[in-house]
Amino acid sequence: MWDVVDRAGERRRGPRLRGVFAAFVCIGFVTTATVIEVPRALRVRLAHAIGAPLVARVFGESLPLNGPRWNREWGASATPGAIQAAVAASCPGRTTRVVSLHNPRFHETSLHFAYQDATDPRLRELDATLGLSALRTDTADELQLFRRITSLVRGLADHTDAGASDQYPHNGSRDAFAIVRAARNGQTLNCFTYSMLLIQSLAAMGYTSRLVSAGYSEPREHGAVEAWSTQYHKWILLDPDNDLLYMRGDVPLSALDLQQVESSVERHFQQWAVEQERDPSSLELAEFVNTHPELLEGVRPVRGPVQSGRIPRILGRTPTRIALEMYRSFSVSLRNDYLSVSYPLLHPQRWGEAAPPAGAAHWLAAFDGVFVDNVADLYWPLDVVRMAFAPAGDSCAVRVSFGTVTPGFRGLLITTNGEAGREMIGSTMLWNLTDGENSIAVRAVNQQGVQGELSSATILVQ
Repeated sequence: MWDVVDRAGERRRGPRLRGVFAAFVCIGFVTTATVIEVPRALRVRLAHAIGAPLVARVFGESLPLNGPRWNREWGASATPGAIQAAVAASCPGRTTRVVSLHNPRFHETSLHFAYQDATDPRLRELDATLGLSALRTDTADELQLFRRITSLVRGLADHTDAGASDQYPHNGSRDAFAIVRAARNGQTLNCFTYSMLLIQSLAAMGYTSRLVSAGYSEPREHGAVEAWSTQYHKWILLDPDNDLLYMRGDVPLSALDLQQVESSVERHFQQWAVEQERDPSSLELAEFVNTHPELLEGVRPVRGPVQSGRIPRILGRTPTRIALEMYRSFSVSLRNDYLSVSYPLLHPQRWGEAAPPAGAAHWLAAFDGVFVDNVADLYWPLDVVRMAFAPAGDSCAVRVSFGTVTPGFRGLLITTNGEAGREMIGSTMLWNLTDGENSIAVRAVNQQGVQGELSSATILVQ
């Protein structure tokens, strides 16, 4: 039977009878749709609407703990004015003032993303197998660590052309250990398997990432990874197949960033062709980009140390010379729990994908995933803590509530008035204020000890 992780993160097995029933339903559904020649896009929509809810109900869904949830009713209590009012109400007869406040907002996406269970012991085993912890040094920042892991993954095996007899099969196991064994036995890999291994390697180190399927015509031509970076407070693209990432100035870019630049290049190209009264289909985009380098907006690839003749060949033969057009269309997977969970056929998390709004990605007409209405749903922030303040009587104390979305949540590291930090897992604490400046600082911490962005406030009481 299939293994599914429940809300507590514990592995359980679906009862055999329910599994057999669901399997018959799935087979009957697919067979019927095929026999009557239902178009693929319609089959996918029907599968999501009918088959997926049934399978999810039978087998459950993967919902590991991500920390105390933000209560929307707290929203009015998180602004500087609301904090000032809460402190003033708790300290009658005193002069109070909010000196500083860093209270980042976060957006809880409407998409259901299945996060890797951070307590799975196989993560530690993968760390030991690949020697990942040795890549984390005192001087290495987050981006450097991401690049080192990416290069390690790419260096395990070379990439041969599709169909090569020694290449790991495209439909092979997504399990990191199976991929590592194959590479060490002399098999070559492809962009998809590099990405699977990178996602699981990052998870072993405490970082959340996801598969990016990209391409010029449809998002199935190339596989890469987007990882959440607390350092840059954004999702950043890592391409393990080509051992690179993309930068603009000092900032690493996401697939969406690349798509927006590529879209701008294409729009200017089409406009130029019309003005020149020439058929854009007969023009070389490469020539246009060479004469208008400013349209690349300073985007540049930053290569890792892996030496492979295939990488410069792939980059050099693309019109932009940096494979930017590969992200003309892209989608992201709605899971990264490949190491722990094997979903049955038609389960909504098995092949779930989401893409930017259809209006911004009109070339995805054949896309069979979910289009988001709000791009923020596709690029939600992680590992941030938002605070809400409420008066707690008249003893000059305020009640501070916390909300976060931190995959693999372990606790909140809280420091008040510069004292030694303490870790708590609850969502609310009482903060006693004294004369002078009072400070509070909080970070979310995950199971691997990786800390999120700092939230802080300083309040003066006189």
